[in-house]
Order: sequence, then structure tokens, then C-alpha cells
Amino acid sequence: MSHKKIAMTAPVSMQQDNGKWRVQFTMPSKYTMQTLPKPNNPNVEIIEVPAQTYGVIKFSWLAGKDKVAEKNRSAANMDAKPEFDAYRRA
Repeated sequence: MSHKKIAMTAPVSMQQDNGKWRVQFTMPSKYTMQTLPKPNNPNVEIIEVPAQTYGVIKFSWLAGKDKVAEKNRSAANMDAKPEFDAYRRA
């Protein structure tokens, strides 16, 4: 049986729940649910997630609690900054 490899894509989302990690990868747009290669690991589940609009704040290295709190405060202040008007939903 041959396996097709897909290059790493962005964004990648990670969530911890009850000591277990859930990692979400965004599949390349050239694939559909019908054409995605089947995972060779039975613990991998492919699900379709409805399209959503996200805000993204970029920072380097690991996202510790203090750094995430600082970025959240920064994001909360974006509403008051006119330079972000183009990114707000109408």
C-alpha cells in the first residue's frame, strides 16, 4: 500500500484537554474530503471545519502563559487603533 505525503501547512492549532493534546492541521486547498489521503494512523481523524475568520498575532518562541497574556492584552486594544480598521468586519 502506498502512502501519499502532504507537506506541513499553516495554520496549526494545538489545544490541551484532560492531559491530552489535540493538534489541528489545515489541509491544502487542492484537496477535498473525498480526495484527501487516508491517515495511516487509526488515532488520526479527518473532519471538515466550517470556514471562519480569525485574527492572528505573530510572535516567536514558545507561547508561555505570560507571553499569551501580554498578546491578549495587546489584541484587546486593537479596537481603539485606526490602523486596524481595514481588518474589522463590516
